[in-house]
Amino acid sequence: MVYIDGSITPTIEGFHLLNGVVTDESGAGLYIDPLAEPLVRLNVIHDNTATGSGTAGGGIYYNGALSPTLQRNTIYDNDAEEGGGIYLASSGNPILHNNVIYGNTAGALGGGIYLVSGSPTVWNNTFYNNTAPTGGGLYLVGGAPAISNTIVASNSGYGIYRATGSPALDYNDVWDNTPANYSGVTTPTHDLSTDPLFAAPTLGNLHLTSSSPCIDAADPHTALAADRDGSPRPLLSGYDIGAYEYGLVSAKSAPHSAQPGTLITYTVTLSNFIGTPWQNVIVTDTLHPYLGHVQSLSYDVGTGYYDPGSRTVHWTGDVSGTVHIRFS
Repeated sequence: MVYIDGSITPTIEGFHLLNGVVTDESGAGLYIDPLAEPLVRLNVIHDNTATGSGTAGGGIYYNGALSPTLQRNTIYDNDAEEGGGIYLASSGNPILHNNVIYGNTAGALGGGIYLVSGSPTVWNNTFYNNTAPTGGGLYLVGGAPAISNTIVASNSGYGIYRATGSPALDYNDVWDNTPANYSGVTTPTHDLSTDPLFAAPTLGNLHLTSSSPCIDAADPHTALAADRDGSPRPLLSGYDIGAYEYGLVSAKSAPHSAQPGTLITYTVTLSNFIGTPWQNVIVTDTLHPYLGHVQSLSYDVGTGYYDPGSRTVHWTGDVSGTVHIRFS
């Protein structure tokens, strides 16, 4: 478990937080002190368990008056009594943008997220296959959350369950949730209820495919400039519903751990789902200050180089299908 102490505003970025276990406590993956206001982004938080009655936040736990930001995280297979993936109770204005939340379980309430009070913005997230007796996808208690451009699909225990509060919902795709998509709310005007057509949901790949109804179906006034992968929004004629924009998709991978002094190979994967070449794509990646310099750089197509002065990898080329850029 990672604990963020009070009265600080750290950035928690690029971590794999996994296999945390707490008993009769909350926040098995990440516990945020009530007086902390962190930016939590680009993390993978999975297989954490808070056991015991009344536990909350298997993946992430926060209960305070400030406004933490949860952005571009993947949160899956976590478990707690309340808020299997996330437990977020704030009287402030928390931000939840571009997160992928799937396969989490709550013993009582809020499989994907248990959201309490405040005015959080829940934009462009994907909730899939989360489970709870009540509020399998999202469980809402009080406050005035704004939930938009979000996919809520195949959750057990309702998709969106409002106990109390005044949520503002629109431009979501809420589909195939049991026993119903909504409870306690009226179906919003622009919400869809149709299969989002994920790429490979059983493998955790919740990118959209070419026939997805979520493409170009989001709020035309969407304010987010990038998606979970960092791809720009929009890529086609309009914004997409969910954490991923359809079109050119990027992902970066590396070993979960390495011994001191050993060589680490990073792979940047670009995938073009449109069917026609995406021309003159530019990729830059600046090394973390704790890393040494790049020893080798390779790529399938295009041209690239490493600038030791700025410690940055540069690549330019056309993307048809999938392109890999590797550096060690």
